[in-house]
Amino acid sequence: MAIDPYLGALDLARSYRCSETAPTEIVDGFLTRIEALDPKLGAFQAVYADDARLAAESADAAMRSGHRLGPFHGVPFAAKDVVDIVGRITTSGSLTMADRVSPATATIAQRLLAAGGILVGKTKTMEFSMGGWGTNLTMGTP
Repeated sequence: MAIDPYLGALDLARSYRCSETAPTEIVDGFLTRIEALDPKLGAFQAVYADDARLAAESADAAMRSGHRLGPFHGVPFAAKDVVDIVGRITTSGSLTMADRVSPATATIAQRLLAAGGILVGKTKTMEFSMGGWGTNLTMGTP
């Protein structure tokens, strides 16, 4: 299935409920799109393709067995690289934090993941989310 890159979470939930598509198809579509476009755009700091695919497979299985968590279940999302995810590097757009592994998961990420959201990666940010021009010369402009 060709994915509509502008499809919202509620539209995805409806398409899952009606069995028009499945989280594995959507996640694979988004990962393919990221792979094709990100070398030019440079939007992503990190992509978690393998973990996203595993989460999508789990969402598929849960939905097939009637276990839907709600409208966000199976919806792919990306977190800004200032949002901590336990065990993942959070650079906050700074070379000084290039190896900083998050000790905990931020509340926003906890809630999205608990609702069944599928984290596909982290997007670039201005250094420490500060700056008037929206550029980051050292880690890549978001």
